[in-house]
This record gives sequence, structure tokens and C-alpha cells, in this order.
Amino acid sequence: MSVQVINGGKGSNHTVNCIILESSLVQVYHNLHSTFARNFMHAHLTSHHAEADMAKTFHNVSTHMTKHSPHVVQIG
Repeated sequence: MSVQVINGGKGSNHTVNCIILESSLVQVYHNLHSTFARNFMHAHLTSHHAEADMAKTFHNVSTHMTKHSPHVVQIG
């Protein structure tokens, strides 16, 4: 029975573990991980906005609704 050697050669660069660590899938994983870290973890860089004061908005909406009531029939 013959055994085919896939990772031929000698030294630490030709071991199975080294070849697996240098594979393209591991590089893709590391690239994706760094992209997520760079693009989606910016919580410390965003500014904190104050709570919205809706009193003026509600006042404008109620004024509009009193002038243009949806419950009053307008002919035309």
C-alpha cells in the first residue's frame, strides 16, 4: 500500500498545521473578522443625541387636525 504525501518537503513550513493555517479560508475568516470589527463596532465614535421634544410636533399636528378634521364630510 502506498501513501501519497500531500505536504511534501521538510521543515516547519511543510507541516499539516502550517498548511492549514496558511489556507485561503483562514485568511478570508481573518479578513471578515477585521472588516466587522472596523465597520460595525463604532459605538464609541457616534454622538449621543438628546431626546426629541415632541411637544411642538404634537401641537402642530393637533392644530392641523382641528382645521382639517377627517371626521367632517366636505363636499367637493
